[in-house]
This record gives sequence, C-alpha cells and structure tokens, in this order.
Amino acid sequence: MYTGPLYQIRVTGQPDLLEATEDHPILAVVRKPIKGGRRLEKGTGVLRWLKPAELKVGDYLVKARISETSPGDSWDVPVPMVLRRGIHPQWSEQLVSLPLTADLGALVGYYLAEGSISNQSVAFSFHEKEQNYRNDVRRIVHRLFGFQGHETTNTGRGRGVRFDSAILARVLGSLGKGCDKKRIPPAFMKAPPAVKAGLVRGLWRGDGHREYQGHYFGIVTTSPHLAYQTQEILASLGIGANGPLVSRETEELPHSRDRRIFRAYGQTLGCAVPG
Repeated sequence: MYTGPLYQIRVTGQPDLLEATEDHPILAVVRKPIKGGRRLEKGTGVLRWLKPAELKVGDYLVKARISETSPGDSWDVPVPMVLRRGIHPQWSEQLVSLPLTADLGALVGYYLAEGSISNQSVAFSFHEKEQNYRNDVRRIVHRLFGFQGHETTNTGRGRGVRFDSAILARVLGSLGKGCDKKRIPPAFMKAPPAVKAGLVRGLWRGDGHREYQGHYFGIVTTSPHLAYQTQEILASLGIGANGPLVSRETEELPHSRDRRIFRAYGQTLGCAVPG
C-alpha cells in the first residue's frame, strides 16, 4: 500500500483535480520564464516526462485524445419504476436500452442545451424562429420512444416542445437536472464518430454561436463537466477547441452561475458537424 505524499494538480478546464503519487510520470511541456520572469513563453516546446514536484504553475500538461470506440452499441439507462401504488408504493428498476445512433446523439445534445424536466414531463425550449429544431426533436422522440409531443408558448419569443412521459423524463433526467449539473454519459464519450457528431450538432443548435470577427464557433454552458466533456468529444472528432473560458453571467448577482465558453475554428467544425 502506498504511504507517500499525494499530489493534487489543477488543470485549466478540467473540473476535477488530477491526483498523482510523488513518482508518477506526467507528460508535460515546461514553459520558460521570459521578460525577467514576469511571463512564461508561449507556443510549443519539448515534451518531457516529469514528476509532480517538478511542475510549476503555467506548464502545459499533455492528455491523450479519445481515439478508440466502445464495443457497446447501446445506451443503457436504469430508471425507477413503480411496481405497486398505494400508501407504501413498491419501486424497482427497469433497464431502458437505446441503440447508439446519430439521432439519439442529437436528442442528448438537444437536452443538454435546451432541455428541462419535471417528474412526469420533458420540455425543450427554442426561439420562435427555430421551428426546424422543434420538428427535429419531435421526429426523434417519436422515432425512438413513440411519443407525440406538443408545442408550447414560452415567454417573449420562446417556443417549446413538451412531452408528457415519465419514462422519457427519467431517461433524459439521468443526464442531469439543472443546467449546471448536466453531463454526457460514458457511452457517448467512446461512441462512433457519427453518434458524437449528432450530439455536438444538437448541443450546438441549442447553445452555439458564431463569432464572425474571430472566425470561430463557440458553445456556452454553465456545467463545468459538460464543458470539459464536449471539448474532449470535439478533439476526438479532430476539432481543436480552446478554453473553457469562464465569465460571470451577472456581476450584480453574487450567486449567478459561471458560464464556460469554449471555441473551435469554424472551418473544422463546419466540415465535421454541419448545423
């Protein structure tokens, strides 16, 4: 059993600390001090295997890009089911197994960006001009689950699609309840490229924007884990994304959520994941 010191390393953009023993090798690029030690040199450098104690703030850590696909071909979600109602209801779990397809990926992306749930229903919120997105959500849900949704009128120029289904709410609720708690399931992190591209497409349609002056696409989320996972999925598709950058939604509100913004070059994103 190891009894030595345990190092915790905070990596930019990664929500969880990287933990390593004192002799664990870490592949990194050491950045040289410049301008009298006031700044660190940018750009590429020599890759070196270092021990945690040899790292300093500002060095680049190297992380492997997801390249392999999982042998599994389905997303399996255990959902609670009522066996017997009454004063003392009996509950059990039912395994819902869904084939990993581009449509399922898109539905997951739509929910991560614009979905919300209650105990018995799921709602997706869009702008009133985004009728094709609402139609796409209704098509996918009907194809995968057999449910017919209905459109709702939200505040302002918002229009939504709602499905009154406890099963659908529990399946999609496994992705996280609350925008800052949402995550991508492990089955999609190593899914085939077409499934990942579908997920990014749905996420982009809900939370994406294009910065014409900077020539990049951006995706905004308040979930630190979702931001990091999306960056990894983009990298596995050959799309370089920087960030996530963090900004406050409102300076006047002390409890407002941080927004994670990460950017990808438009030419690459446009080819791999067309909107």
